[in-house]
Amino acid sequence: MEDQEERKSGEDSSPKKGEDSPPTGSDLSQAAGDSSSPSTGDGLSQPAGSSYSPSTGDGSSPVPSDGSTQTDGEGSSPSTEEISSARRYFEAVRNYVNTRPKLRISLIVTVLAFGVLLLLSIPLYLAPALQHSWGTSRAECPLDSSLLTNRTITRQIANTKNEITRLERRLASFIPTQTYLVINTVDNRFSLYRSRKLVRDGFCSSGSYTLLKTEDGEKEWIFKTPRGRFTIQGKITHPVWRKPDWAFVEEGLPIPGPTDASRYEYGVLGDYAMSLGDGYLIHGTLYKRLLGMPVTHGCIRLNDDDLEAVFNALSVGSKVYIY
Repeated sequence: MEDQEERKSGEDSSPKKGEDSPPTGSDLSQAAGDSSSPSTGDGLSQPAGSSYSPSTGDGSSPVPSDGSTQTDGEGSSPSTEEISSARRYFEAVRNYVNTRPKLRISLIVTVLAFGVLLLLSIPLYLAPALQHSWGTSRAECPLDSSLLTNRTITRQIANTKNEITRLERRLASFIPTQTYLVINTVDNRFSLYRSRKLVRDGFCSSGSYTLLKTEDGEKEWIFKTPRGRFTIQGKITHPVWRKPDWAFVEEGLPIPGPTDASRYEYGVLGDYAMSLGDGYLIHGTLYKRLLGMPVTHGCIRLNDDDLEAVFNALSVGSKVYIY
C-alpha cells in the first residue's frame, strides 16, 4: 500500500508536458529536425520543399521567391531583366547594321583603318627603346695605338689638319668683321650682325614668287627676291615709290608714260629705304600684319623699329646676304 502511494507521488512530481522544464536530448533533436520547415509570422508552418517569401506589412516581398539575393547600392548585381534588355538592344543594333550594307562596309573600313594605324604606331614606340638597346650593346671600336706609329697614317692626319685650318681661314675671310645683314627668305627672318655677333633679329617679308602677265601676254613678271651676296648701294630717308609697269598691270590700269605723275606714290615705303640695285630695296611697309610671309614683289620689308635699327647700323658698302 505504501509502495503504491510512493509511485503516485513520484508520478505527480514529474514535469508535465507544456510546463517550464529543461529540454531533453530528444527535444533538441526534434527541434533541429523541425527547423527545415520555417514558420510564418502567424504561427503556421511552411511545408518542406516549397519556396518561402515572407511578406511585409504592405504586402510586398523583400526576399525574391526564386531564392536570389537582392541588394541595394552600387554593389547590386544586374537583374535578369536588365541583361535581357541589353541583349535585345545589341541584337537590334546588329540587325540594323546587317540590313544596311553601306553602313556595314563603312564600319568594317573604319575598324580596318584603325587597326592599320595601330600597327603602324607600334614601331614609333618601339624604335627609341630598340635604338637605346642597340646603342648600349654595340661594341665600340677601340683605339689602336699602333696606328699612330705608322708614318703613312700620321702624314695623312697632318695633311687633314692643315686642310681644315685652310678652310677655316677661307670661311673667316667671307665673314665680314663689320656690320652685315642676313636675310632668310625661307623663314622670312632677318639677322643683323656686328663684329660677328648677333645684335638684332626679327621677321621680314620677301618675294611671293607669283607670276603676272599682261592681257596680250607680251610681258610677264615673277615676283621673287634675288639670292646671293649684295652691298648697300644707297640710303634714302622718306623714300618715294616710283611705280613700275607691273604695278599698273596688277591694278588693271593702263600703263602711263615714264614721267607721268601717277607713277609716284608717297608714304608706302616707310621712313627709310636702302637700295640693293636693280630696283630692289629694303624698306618699310603699311601691311605689318603680313610680316613673316612671302608677299612682296621682290623687295625686303621690315617693321618700323627694325628698319630704323638696320638703317642706322648699315652704311653704304655694307654686306647683305640673302638666301
